[in-house]
Amino acid sequence: MASATNSNNAFLDEMAGLQSLPSASFSWTRNLPSSIKSRGYRFFSMSNLSPHLFNSKAFLISSNVGSLTAFSFEILRPSGSVLLALMYTAIKHTQRARSEGSVVRCAMIAAPTSNASTEPCHLLSAKHVRRTTENHTDTRTTNSPLAVGIRQQQQQPPATTTSQPAKWRQRPRWLMSKIVSTTEIFCCAACVLPSSRDLASQNPTKQPTQATCCTMPQPTYTWEELSKHNTPDNVLVAVHGKVYDVTEFLNQHPGGRLQLELGAGRDVSEVFDSYHKESTHKFIEKFYVGELVSNELVTFPPTSEFGRVLRERIKKHFVDRGQDPKHVPWMWARYVMIMLTMAVGLYLQFTSVRSCYMLAALGTVLSGIAAAMIGLMPLHDASHHAVTHNPTVWRWLGSLHDFVNGASSRMWSYQHMIGHHSYTNIDGADPDVDTNEKDIRRIKETQEWFPWYIPQHIYVPVLYSLLALKTRMQDFAMYFAGTNGTIRINPFDATDKFIFFGGKSFFVFYRIILPALFLSWTESILLLAVSDIVTSLWLALSFQASHVTTEVEWPMPDDKGLVDMDWYKLQIETTVDYATSSWLWSFLTGALNHQTTHHVFPGVNQFYYRDITPVVAKTCREFGVQYRCKDTFSAALGQHLQHLENLGRRPEEKKAQ
Repeated sequence: MASATNSNNAFLDEMAGLQSLPSASFSWTRNLPSSIKSRGYRFFSMSNLSPHLFNSKAFLISSNVGSLTAFSFEILRPSGSVLLALMYTAIKHTQRARSEGSVVRCAMIAAPTSNASTEPCHLLSAKHVRRTTENHTDTRTTNSPLAVGIRQQQQQPPATTTSQPAKWRQRPRWLMSKIVSTTEIFCCAACVLPSSRDLASQNPTKQPTQATCCTMPQPTYTWEELSKHNTPDNVLVAVHGKVYDVTEFLNQHPGGRLQLELGAGRDVSEVFDSYHKESTHKFIEKFYVGELVSNELVTFPPTSEFGRVLRERIKKHFVDRGQDPKHVPWMWARYVMIMLTMAVGLYLQFTSVRSCYMLAALGTVLSGIAAAMIGLMPLHDASHHAVTHNPTVWRWLGSLHDFVNGASSRMWSYQHMIGHHSYTNIDGADPDVDTNEKDIRRIKETQEWFPWYIPQHIYVPVLYSLLALKTRMQDFAMYFAGTNGTIRINPFDATDKFIFFGGKSFFVFYRIILPALFLSWTESILLLAVSDIVTSLWLALSFQASHVTTEVEWPMPDDKGLVDMDWYKLQIETTVDYATSSWLWSFLTGALNHQTTHHVFPGVNQFYYRDITPVVAKTCREFGVQYRCKDTFSAALGQHLQHLENLGRRPEEKKAQ
């Protein structure tokens, strides 16, 4: 008996150690002593008052809403002393994390996971709840087993046993009320706890603002608060106004931990919808921790009927044909061909520059095209998870851009996937159309006009030849500034830093230093410059022809930051396709001539775009959404140049027209 008492006291001492945890909103059990973990206790959070068991992954979570803190957990073998210890620790930890003078509300549930005869136990701190039940006239709550139990405890407080350690004698008085079902427990807990509005008004006798049972106020986050949870060991994301803590899910995420780290600390609603099934919304509810109450960037209305029908039709397209939209063996042959082309191009330019200028020129063109194709195929496919279902493949396939092209695949993902695809052509959100106060070009009506814009349709295409150099330099600027326009850059882990700096170092070595051992420095740099010009023009002209034209929409959000069309319509209205019937243009542009289809279904491999573009176009016609497509690339490029010329004109000339 003495041994059992000592063992129990030792466990209470271990639980008391939780009080030393850092004060924070969320404390996960990886910080718990291993001796407690080894006891097999499993904890779960309460999401919208519905319990979700995280298999055997234990955690303790506290959710702060104003002055409300709620705890929920499940335990294998509940016993009075263990439950009291957990509750005591929870309250003490929460009190320390709260500002002085705040009121703490704490709820906890414990139940065996097996079909044991022991009934579930619900514990509530009577010390902090008593005022809530006094003068409460709602018969639904005052007659509930929990409320009755509280009144009974007030009249007959439990005695403190002397066998417990002295430090536990001062704990709050407890209520342990046997409840038949967990559903009733949740109802009772919701009824006796006041709403956050009631707490704010310091009027505990006021009736709850919620009309129905089982609705407790949820934690809230501003976007500034959310943005602080952006490190690999603290990952919160927001999806359609709900905040989820996916820290413990990083290594289990089918899309890999990198994708969650990219989205950490931000609203990823559009990215989430682009790559997940509707059923995934239900799955992530287990990670729910609160509500997002402000927005950093623009938001969109709920998905329209057009978007839902389009998704269903594309899904049916692949199901009917038995095709995996990410599995295309032929794409690997293309990747190999691109790398062989790069090798041949480098060989020709380095071995022929002093003997045959024509071969050297051919080599620079081939290496330039190959570099562009790396960006259009392996990088682009990997960044959109559109080739295989393996996150490791995506990461290292995308890193070809770092080591071969000297440009960061991680920065590309922030600019292209997080920024451009989420907020296409929206001023102040899409980094692809981000401009300075006195920019080198004018592409938006919102930009101030300056005289140097008059000939911009002539000089801007020439400046596009500097895209490769600009991208490499911009990578460093983004890394040290921590932002790309309005898109924040999250901290890099060790692997990210290796790929970022290692890739740039290797690029300088094999493209400049190594050739300079056999050629002059001037020849080495000149060959790279010519190759870069080919790469830059190849990429820039194909990109700009799809989005930067007068024909497409340039949405302006309202005063509340809400765009007047849903995300699916936005992708259609801000994009132009061209030469969609041409296999050659689909190959040369990495299928970006099917830009509309790519924007709506980025997770589908480019190989299938020619097949599903007719489905997209047909659905657009049925719903009255304008699908834009030019017969040739030259027509699309001409429209871009016309757009530059129109915005370069003097404002008075445009008004006269």
